[in-house]
Amino acid sequence: LFPYTTLFRSVSIPTVEVHLSDIHKREDFRKISVTAPACVLQIYGKGKEGYVEAVEYIIKSFEK
Repeated sequence: LFPYTTLFRSVSIPTVEVHLSDIHKREDFRKISVTAPACVLQIYGKGKEGYVEAVEYIIKSFEK
């Protein structure tokens, strides 16, 4: 496993992967995420707004 994947799986808070650009519209090697399996959500292609969406998602997950 990759270090970040192990780290994300070891904490009890939701982890969201965020990319400014749409990784699926870029080079093939960028389409493969080694951390996505350890994340509850992947956000891409939304620019800086993706970070806002990720934080809002995490906050809402604690409100449940």
